[in-house]
Amino acid sequence: MRSQTTWIGRAVLIFIARCLAVMFLLLPLEAAQPEINVWATDSGNRKAYHCPRSKWYGVGSGKEMGECAAIRQGYQPATGGGCGSTCINP
Repeated sequence: MRSQTTWIGRAVLIFIARCLAVMFLLLPLEAAQPEINVWATDSGNRKAYHCPRSKWYGVGSGKEMGECAAIRQGYQPATGGGCGSTCINP
């Protein structure tokens, strides 16, 4: 009876370990970064920045900088609520 209990305990531990491994693989990388690089553009009348997965990232005249630095310099997200840097997420 003891060997069966040990086998079941090991199977449960293996299952939990695999679930945790999958969970950590599925977490977005941006969640772990304190500051995400953005593409900041200044069109004269509006200072906006684009997130890395945006189709406008790196397009046109602009510069790459951290999202927190862009916000401090007066840039606003082009769309949505930002890219997920810790400076804007509580």
